[in-house]
Amino acid sequence: MGSQKRITEATISDVASHAGVSTATVSRVIAGVGYVAAKTRAKVNKSITELQYQPSSIAQSLRRQSSTMIGLILTDIQNPFYPEMVRGIEDEVQRRGYSLILCNSAEDSEREISYLDFLASHRAAGIIVCADGVLKRHREKLLSQRAKIILVNVQKEDTDLPTVSSQDFEGGEIAAAHLVKCGYPKIIYIGNSLEKGFGSLRLEGVKRGAGKTKLEILFSDDTLEAGARVAEEIAKKFKPPFGIVAHNDLTAIGAMHALIEMKIKIPQEVGIVGYDDIALSGYVTPGLTTINQNQYDLGVEAMAILDDLIKGSKARKKRVIPSELVLRKSTMKIK
Repeated sequence: MGSQKRITEATISDVASHAGVSTATVSRVIAGVGYVAAKTRAKVNKSITELQYQPSSIAQSLRRQSSTMIGLILTDIQNPFYPEMVRGIEDEVQRRGYSLILCNSAEDSEREISYLDFLASHRAAGIIVCADGVLKRHREKLLSQRAKIILVNVQKEDTDLPTVSSQDFEGGEIAAAHLVKCGYPKIIYIGNSLEKGFGSLRLEGVKRGAGKTKLEILFSDDTLEAGARVAEEIAKKFKPPFGIVAHNDLTAIGAMHALIEMKIKIPQEVGIVGYDDIALSGYVTPGLTTINQNQYDLGVEAMAILDDLIKGSKARKKRVIPSELVLRKSTMKIK
């Protein structure tokens, strides 16, 4: 029993004593830096194996002034937009020899500061920010981080930080232009709260795509419930036919459900285009026409560029991933 306890709790001093060398020599072997004779290195590695010694990654990070940790800051992990993007990031993190820690900000300023402090104290090598609120509330704190920073899918780019985004302007333009082509005489854009205060390329694209067709703009949160609420407001204000472009698929699906409950025909009276092409959008009835942002590619590209930055290579300041229209049954040609 005592022997097992010693094995599972072995320290660097235990390894040094077992191998008959100094702790400094053990440290050099573990870190792979400095000269250690081949015979001595073999003895140390044998002792590490026999004692099942696990070096402290935190202690190593503090000695090296950096780690292999990558922090990923998201707004809301429950939003189904994120899983494909996170999978892309995680696949690339694993392939490139890093480790990933997920930070769910929940638009909570204190939590965001806590995460940034945690990543700084653990000498994170890089931070991927996929949360507009973090950039707006803590820009100076982000810029002061030792870690390399990259922004992903934020609504407004930052001149000081590299960005990976989808074709947000083009996506908004494609969505609105599709409804115009279908013949809907009015378009309503359901934006989110951040767009209300700061605008977005997506909203500007919708304006361009609408052209001379009358455009109304309302704002909501990015949830099913908020989409349903804003649909009730729309039904009171506007008489069909009209088209709706929603900031994301959840809002679009919530709005579509509420309109159907009110006996409004989709797509004959109201055409709806979502944004993101989450898995659910293909399984609702009618299937949701939407804009695919290629979230997996966003994640892969973000981590690839971040790796270049960490290694000191020259990386592009901006990378844009194509967006594309996915046609389903929530829109149709009405005239």
